[in-house]
Amino acid sequence: MVALDDDVPFLSEEVRQDLDSPVISALLEEPRTPQELGDMGLSRQVEPRHRPYVSLLKVTGSSGQSHIGGRFTYVYHMHGDLRRGIRRFIEENEVELANTLDTRYNVVGESFDEYDYQVLKEEWYALRSKS
Repeated sequence: MVALDDDVPFLSEEVRQDLDSPVISALLEEPRTPQELGDMGLSRQVEPRHRPYVSLLKVTGSSGQSHIGGRFTYVYHMHGDLRRGIRRFIEENEVELANTLDTRYNVVGESFDEYDYQVLKEEWYALRSKS
């Protein structure tokens, strides 16, 4: 379990107590899928009190509903840990991304906000140039 100590000076005592949970400790270590959180015996969903500190990368359809077929795996990450979250999202969804990013209707581009999508493309093309 990752300890929240004085290395994170901007967190108030109230926030530190609020973040004292196994789910937050797991996400501080690395971004996680809901399945991983469940396999660790933790809630597969982030508690409402943690939502101000946690982001979820997920693909939704044009109506805002979760992408039909469940082809993309969701990834939770702590705010401020977007790049690691994106890298984990790519790792979990490499085949789906390869089949989607260069299509006419790009459900990923429609689902992510502009900045997150730009980071996704940067990380995707950096990964692809290494192979």
